[in-house]
Amino acid sequence: DVDGKPVLLLWYRSELRAIEARSTAEGYYTEGFMNAKFTQDYGIICPMTETVFSIKDGSIMEWYPTNPVLRKLTPQETCRPIEIYDVQVSGDSVYVDPTGSLKDWEPPSGIRADFTMPGEGPSSKGGADTSVEGNNVYGIEPKMYLQGTDVGTPLEEAPEAAFVSGLSPATIIVGTIGIGIVSVAGTGLCLYYENFIALGVFWAVGISVVGYFAQKYNFSSGNQ
Repeated sequence: DVDGKPVLLLWYRSELRAIEARSTAEGYYTEGFMNAKFTQDYGIICPMTETVFSIKDGSIMEWYPTNPVLRKLTPQETCRPIEIYDVQVSGDSVYVDPTGSLKDWEPPSGIRADFTMPGEGPSSKGGADTSVEGNNVYGIEPKMYLQGTDVGTPLEEAPEAAFVSGLSPATIIVGTIGIGIVSVAGTGLCLYYENFIALGVFWAVGISVVGYFAQKYNFSSGNQ
């Protein structure tokens, strides 16, 4: 970092350059341009979105070139340019001017104005409700609502393990043992009498019953 800004130094066509280290099309909690590829016309490719930025002035050269859906749903104006920094070499030292090319930059359109500028990004690695990145379409997870409900009361997401967490260890052990005993006894009985039709019906009914009660319990736990 230079003055709190993530800066990437790169050697391109016998010239040292300094650019913003993270793609504004991808988000501040990503690995950025560390493994990015270059084009022949002074462009650097975002590893995730394949958006191409100019390493000369930071402008967007190609916007989602391989993803027409996101290119249509997300206008290019919702992403700002990357910042370019002046760099000089003196002896064994490299000097980078942290002022950057976006010092006086303003959004070219009225689509949005709440861009996160270099040095203002969060330290979080991302995830639901942890990113405040303002440049990234993936940064903030939208809330979900049921049609006809108040938009001020978004749905509460049930934990993924709600079904398991609602069961005590003793209940799980006893239930597992009971199901195992019934399964082995029923299967053994059908095989003893060589009644394969009854065996198939037994397993179908058993699986259906277990699935029914599991789904019912999971539903009731999610509504508590």
